[in-house]
Amino acid sequence: MKQKDYEIAKELKKRLSEVVNLIDFRIFGSRARGEADEYSDMDVFIE
Repeated sequence: MKQKDYEIAKELKKRLSEVVNLIDFRIFGSRARGEADEYSDMDVFIE
């Protein structure tokens, strides 16, 4: 995962945990593998 994507995911996890009981949070797909391009979305699993 690229540093910028990591920082975005970390901030998203932080904000979500402030408003919901966050059990699990995972990034998957091309961004997690470091294969994303400028048009790729961020796939997020939230439980």
